[in-house]
Amino acid sequence: MGQYVELLNHEWEYECIERIRVLEDLPRADKAMRLLRAVVDEAHPTMKKYRMNAYVVTEFYPADITLQGLNKSRGYEIFLRLRDADDPCR
Repeated sequence: MGQYVELLNHEWEYECIERIRVLEDLPRADKAMRLLRAVVDEAHPTMKKYRMNAYVVTEFYPADITLQGLNKSRGYEIFLRLRDADDPCR
């Protein structure tokens, strides 16, 4: 794993997030992109209110099944697990 599909800022115009990335080599990357976009849509008002920024919001699928998210470099990149820990197809 490691190839990403990206959605860039100019495609949705949120100033607090530059890009959204999902794992391309897992099934249903299009559904993952819609879900991550919905998460960004929900988080945007709060991020704007508190002047929070994240350069990249990225889907990840870590080996540690208890890990649901990760904040890298003080919010520069935020990783979120979107898929079931036992089956990446779900």
